[in-house]
Amino acid sequence: MPENLVWNGTKLYRSKRHVGEIVQDKTYPSMWRIMRPDGSLSDMLNPTRAKDACAAMATTGERKGRQSRAAAPPASYFPPTLPTQPRAEITALSSAA
Repeated sequence: MPENLVWNGTKLYRSKRHVGEIVQDKTYPSMWRIMRPDGSLSDMLNPTRAKDACAAMATTGERKGRQSRAAAPPASYFPPTLPTQPRAEITALSSAA
């Protein structure tokens, strides 16, 4: 495992700092879930996959709330803009009652 990640039971540590955890599913005891920082749980996974995914989340920083973003397309990807014409103003007719 990269970055000195160590499992102690169901908890994942990096240099004595708790960075992840997996919990056993209540309905299906052979399945596990990843406990997210906000307390929500992932989909069910087998124990090996749950540990691997939890370690990947800790490594990429997703457990800290950062999300990876795709790079923006190059400026040449966007077509040139067309000149805009002023919009005609629409006025509402008031009806006297």
